[in-house]
Amino acid sequence: MPRPDLKTLSDRLAAGDGEAVVAELSEAIKSEPGHVACLVVLARGLETIGDPVRALRAWRAAYSLCPDSPTVRDELRRLSASVAVAAAREVRARRAVSSEEPSFPEDQPDQELDELIKELEEARIVPDPQVKPVESTRLESDVDDVASETLARIYANQKFYEEAAQVYEKLANQQVDRRDEFLEKAAEVRQQAS
Repeated sequence: MPRPDLKTLSDRLAAGDGEAVVAELSEAIKSEPGHVACLVVLARGLETIGDPVRALRAWRAAYSLCPDSPTVRDELRRLSASVAVAAAREVRARRAVSSEEPSFPEDQPDQELDELIKELEEARIVPDPQVKPVESTRLESDVDDVASETLARIYANQKFYEEAAQVYEKLANQQVDRRDEFLEKAAEVRQQAS
């Protein structure tokens, strides 16, 4: 897709053809998401058609690509503040409406609890009877082979010194280049046990 003529699109936007400009730029952005100028004109178009949330996303995308641009930075701040103010107004309006509503009947908490239980039951994962269970032999893993310094430290901190020493010895066998270090730690841990 060829790059759109942003000057022409900006002129069309100023002439009130916002919907068409936004549609065209949305397609252009899909094919070339890193085109900052397209994102800027798209953001302005989205603001023009009254979609500040999508416009904010476009400004954020432009900012992520070009954080040093004062225009992008200033417009992002301006629109972020505007969206935040609008959201705060909406919350205040909802609170005002909810405070004007009559008090709830006494059984309202039970009803909310029943609805929550119903939602949770609907969300329950039901096993598919068509799926064969995994063989238990495949689920068993040999945890005796698991060894890490963190595991050894956990054992030592919980005063399981013999287990910590065994983990250090396994590490010494697994990591030959640090063998002496791990054997020394195993000896230290065994010394703490006595």
